[in-house]
Amino acid sequence: MKVKLVDPSLKVWEVTLKRWNMPKKGSGVVNYIYVLSSAWNDVVKANGLLEGEVVRLWGFRMGRGDPGRLGLALVRVDQLER
Repeated sequence: MKVKLVDPSLKVWEVTLKRWNMPKKGSGVVNYIYVLSSAWNDVVKANGLLEGEVVRLWGFRMGRGDPGRLGLALVRVDQLER
């Protein structure tokens, strides 16, 4: 699904949010992993994110013009917050 992602500089990106099914062998249990793709690498580059850096994604529902549509806000986690 296409979602809007707002980065720390308030730039809005359109990324793809995918759900991957991860079945546990022989148990019948399925875990889900959510993955951002398409423009995610552009977001990483534009924000200078580094491998291993911790970020938070906050989900919200859009208002005017796009009611109910999912949006995401990217927040960098400072070393002091960990």
